[in-house]
Amino acid sequence: MNGLNPAFDPALLSHIEDAGLNASAPPQQRWLDGWLLRLSPGKAKRARCVNAVALGRLPLEQKLAACERAYAAAELPMIVRITPFSLPVGLDAALVHGGGRSVGRMAARRRHPVAQSPMPHKQNSAGRHHIPKMRRCVTNWAEYEAGLRRRGSLTMWVTDEAIAAWAAAPRATPGGQAAYSDSAIQTCLMLRTAFKLPLRQAEGLMQSVVELLGGALALPDHSTVSRRAAKLTWIARDALPSGPLHVLIDSTRLKVFGAGEWLVEKHGRRSRRGWRKLHLAVDARNGQIVAAALTDQDVDDASQVGLLLEQIEPPLEQITADGAYDGEPTYQTIAAHDDAVAVVIPPRDTAVPSAGFEADPSVRDTHLLTIASLGRMGWQEVTGYGRRALVETAMGRYKGIIGAALRARGEAAQRSEAIVGVAVLNRMLDAGRPNSVRRQASPE
Repeated sequence: MNGLNPAFDPALLSHIEDAGLNASAPPQQRWLDGWLLRLSPGKAKRARCVNAVALGRLPLEQKLAACERAYAAAELPMIVRITPFSLPVGLDAALVHGGGRSVGRMAARRRHPVAQSPMPHKQNSAGRHHIPKMRRCVTNWAEYEAGLRRRGSLTMWVTDEAIAAWAAAPRATPGGQAAYSDSAIQTCLMLRTAFKLPLRQAEGLMQSVVELLGGALALPDHSTVSRRAAKLTWIARDALPSGPLHVLIDSTRLKVFGAGEWLVEKHGRRSRRGWRKLHLAVDARNGQIVAAALTDQDVDDASQVGLLLEQIEPPLEQITADGAYDGEPTYQTIAAHDDAVAVVIPPRDTAVPSAGFEADPSVRDTHLLTIASLGRMGWQEVTGYGRRALVETAMGRYKGIIGAALRARGEAAQRSEAIVGVAVLNRMLDAGRPNSVRRQASPE
């Protein structure tokens, strides 16, 4: 039992070794005086080696000679697999120093079922092609840290403007008069989303805020907030960045509130859980979400390009999206919104130029010709397609801060919840965002 790590139970290791031998039994194998001879041709040494399981009665030299004859008849090299459980003890030293036999490398190296030293993060890491990790640093750490602290401030979410517009405007049409404005309902929803609270707890938090402010402001209860959330006609957004925008478009999935893992335990099968698609348009300069839409899971991504562009005021400089948006309808929708916008969408692998590309090439034809001459990597460098990764960052930021699931059950309420989440995320970014730059490589 030499070579075993004392931190492991020998009985457990022996059981693991036996289980491994029984689980991977090849068809060609036989026993020879307590040794298991596996004679299957192939690349796997485990299926064509000698396993010294028991001592037996034959002398070691005689047993090794019999094994050599068996492997010579099978036209296979003789390989002896050594483990801490191989018998007799010292078999590996006897194979290395005695007889001048041609023995496989598995005999010269002790192969433990459990490594004596901790397993490295990746095997053979020294022989791998290492890509150095890009080093970056935040140049405005003091401002960014202050912005992170400000995200937890109640005054950031309950603003003076929202309190001033708390009561609903007089209604000019027949019907009941609402007591609270849409701005008041949105403030309650934003507070709930920012701190990830149920509606009842969000109601209690709002009550505490009003008491601390010393005002006599009437507050909507959780039922009113839930009912009005499905009827919000607009969501107040922060002002869009000035100047032409470089817009990045993509979509991600959000889980729908419903039964979870307990269904498997109770009924023995998993129910089909639905999900929604959150379509986002992100400004490439600062990561702000400038447009958003929530649809059913079966809605095509390209069909929402027009709805996203309607929420963005021109001018637009460039629109970048992935290959899921490739197609003539997407180009037509963008051209109808603004025909001067540069469109960067990678064509599919099976894409072919249009019939009149020689006389009047379209934008898609230009991309195809550029890829044919420079390759896809060259096309990405020329068009700046690599910046599309920023929309993936925005989607990860949404799921990490706001959440990857929707709490509301109705479609209208889910739509309002997603748009409120976008407004909360944008306000957090405005409070403070890191200015991350690459570090200069140190001279070697």
